Formats: sequence, structure tokens, C-alpha cells
Amino acid sequence: MSRRDQPLRAFLGAGPSPGQLRQEFQDIKVQAIAFRQQQGFSTEAGARKENIKKNRYKDILPYDQTRVILNLRTDEGQTDYINASFIEGLYRKRCYIATQGPLAHTLLDFWCMIWEYEVKVVAMACREVEMGKKKCERYWPLEQEPLQIGPFSILQLKEQELNPDVIVRTLRVSFQQEERPLTHLQYVAWPDRGIPDNYGHFLEMIEHMRLKQGEDSAPICVHCSAGCGRTGVICTLEHVRHLLLQQSVPPDFSIFNIVLAMRKQRPSAVQTLEQYEFLYQAVAELFRAALAPGAYENLTEEHFGASRAHAGAAPQDERHLCCGDASPRGPPSPCPSTGRGKAPLYSLKPPGLMASPQKKAPSSPRHEYTDSYEDLGSSSCGGYSPITSPTSGLGYNFRIRKPKGPRDPPAEWTRL
Repeated sequence: MSRRDQPLRAFLGAGPSPGQLRQEFQDIKVQAIAFRQQQGFSTEAGARKENIKKNRYKDILPYDQTRVILNLRTDEGQTDYINASFIEGLYRKRCYIATQGPLAHTLLDFWCMIWEYEVKVVAMACREVEMGKKKCERYWPLEQEPLQIGPFSILQLKEQELNPDVIVRTLRVSFQQEERPLTHLQYVAWPDRGIPDNYGHFLEMIEHMRLKQGEDSAPICVHCSAGCGRTGVICTLEHVRHLLLQQSVPPDFSIFNIVLAMRKQRPSAVQTLEQYEFLYQAVAELFRAALAPGAYENLTEEHFGASRAHAGAAPQDERHLCCGDASPRGPPSPCPSTGRGKAPLYSLKPPGLMASPQKKAPSSPRHEYTDSYEDLGSSSCGGYSPITSPTSGLGYNFRIRKPKGPRDPPAEWTRL
């Protein structure tokens, strides 16, 4: 067994039980809240009077310490606020932008963010309307019908199906005589607070994101409706995929640590137990594919060694932060880093990644997840209200029975 394969085989051999995953997920919530309180993380910008209406959900506000700041403002009434958070990746502090689905009156803010941070790929994990409720304003144009948002002109050049669950749109964005390409991927079969029902289709979207991102150092923009649950799942899987391509899966690889680190940067990232369990299964699919014969034949040590030499070694204190250690200097990286700088090409995919495109995600009894949906508490002050001890069955901030917030309670979903 090669040293490179050992973390993958160790993960596949661990096989945590549903009870262990439930406890892990509970511990993530407790530790994320403790980190926020210890480090004094705040949500003051999102709670300001001039910004409060820019939030789709009153209990999902970005941390001031990790929020995306809009320096490019094209309208006199704009502030520097958008409900979006930077999430650190393997080589960059701004690897992902996790954001809510734009509202009708935040479309300009959204496109200012995309342009200012030179976003090349946008991944959308929701529909515009779900279960009769508006979840996201359409911010892209219909085919051959340009969309004008303030000074931004957006044109759709092509729309096609990547697979039955994913739509890929090729857009062209124009601003002040400059044009840029943008790839828009939309997963249309993912229920709010639920999970995809097909590993292969979902992982194919993750692969396509990296293929289109290439070596570009700009952040990948990921959103669902609130920008936390489904968004967190995509960011986590994309990060693990990047670790595989870099052959940088650490010996102590842990989904727990990755999700916990993301929660320290974006509130409620990976929002439900069901989503957390799906992550384990999806990562297992990735690792099994990577262990298939010949999976790494194109990923030569020479290729990656050159990349790491170019990037340089990460400071030891930053690698320590990756493991969840609280530090006053800011949130940890989702996973141990081997350096900073541009990553190599991402089109080098292990054979077998799409080997089981029809494999379905397991469906668990719905009653197990009815109450596994978090309430982050009062948004006006960004506070949290623990309602029971960390060792009890409910833990912190569980909603009891039917949620009272703007989102619908989990229900049996049918493909729209």
C-alpha cells in the first residue's frame, strides 16, 4: 500500500455508524458556536438598518471577519455589504465565495461581486422556485436575450445538460467596454435541506467546476438559497476533490475538521445531519474511484512537485489552524495546506470517477431528519441561544417539530 493511498483506505475502513455521525454533527455545531464566542466573531454589518433587507433569511448573516466586501459600487445607494462569505481552500484564503441566492434588489450587488473578484465559475444548488416558494432571483439571461443589471450586460451564449440533474450555461459579462466569460452550473434536483439522489451526477458537476476553473486563482462562487446547507456540501466536496488531484489528502483526513472549519467561516455550512451523512458517502465514492487501478497515472509526482515548489511551503502555524485550533488571527483553513499560489490544471481526473453515475444516494426515513434543522437564533444581534447541553440528544439550536422560519420543513420531494 502506498503512503498516498493510506489516508483514503483508512477513511474507507473506518465506517462510522449513523449514531457516530449524528454525534459528530452535533459536536460540529457546539464547537462552531464556542469558536464564534471565544473569538468574538460578529455579524454587525448584516444586521445594520441599511443592510438588513439584503438578507434573504434573517437568521443567516455572514461573519464580519470573513464577509465579502464590495469595493466596486456602481449605484449611489449601494453599501459595501452582500450576504456572502469567503471560504479558504488548499492554497488560497479566498478559494470560495459562499453566498445566498440573490434577491430582486440585490442583483446589482451580486454582479458587482462577481466582477470585482473576477469570478469565472458560479455553482447554483437550487431552483428559482421550490415548493411554491421563491428561493432565488434569476440573475442570468434567457438564451439570446441579453440581461441588463445596472451597468452589467449579461448574454447567454449556450445552455446544455451536463447530465439529467445539471444544467451548464456559458455566459458573457460586459462592463465598461470589457468582456469576460462565465460558466454557470445549476443543480436542479437538490431539495432544500435534503441531498442529491444521485452521486454520479453530483460528482460530475464537481468535476466540471474544476475543469472550467482551470488554473484561475479567482474564487469559485457557490450558492443555494441561504448559502449555507447545500452550498457547504458543494464547497466541501470540491475541496476534497482538489486534495485528491494534488495528492495532498493528509494522514489525519477528517470530514469533521473540514466542515467545522467551514462553519467558522460561513454560519451553518452543511446545515443538516442528512447532508453531513451524504458527504461521507460522496467522499467514499471519490476515494474508491481514486484507488481504482490506474487512477493516478496522469497525476505524476513531477507535475505536482513543480506546482508545490512554485507555491512554497505553508507556515507551520497555518497548518496547525487547519486542525480546528482556535486562533485570534482568523478562521482555519478547511484542511492542511501544502503551500500557496496557483494549483496545477484540474482536468486531470482519476479514471473511474464517473464509474457509477446511476448509483443512488441512500434514502433514510424522513422522520429521522424532521428536526435536524438549525435555528441560528436572533439575527438582529447575530446571537445564539443554546437550549440544552452539548451531550443531550438535541444539542444547540435545534428546532423542535415544525420550523418557524422562512424555510419549509423537510417533506417528501418529487422531481419538479
